[in-house]
Amino acid sequence: MPELLPELLEEQVNTRQRTAITVETHKVTIIRHRNMVRAWCDGCEAECDWLDAEQAAVWSGQTTRAVCRQVEAGVLHFRETGDGRLLICLASLLAEPRGEPQANVPRLNSND
Repeated sequence: MPELLPELLEEQVNTRQRTAITVETHKVTIIRHRNMVRAWCDGCEAECDWLDAEQAAVWSGQTTRAVCRQVEAGVLHFRETGDGRLLICLASLLAEPRGEPQANVPRLNSND
């Protein structure tokens, strides 16, 4: 038995234990503005915040014309008010830069 002791100690010394730690983070951005409208979005199938085209351009870092082009291409969910104002669904605006497809939004072909 005493001759086994040095071998057991050597095995314990050479044994290493590794611990892997994974850190997962999430970013949540809450955007609220007094001029936002909360209403149902058919494209998202949920109640969403809506911005006018100028506000959407500011929030997205684009020009108003670029936002309007996305509306015309069917990329962003939109609606028009009775007085002719264009409202953009904030959820579709925030999802677009990540390249996520928008649910229930018909895409126009370049041939149209």
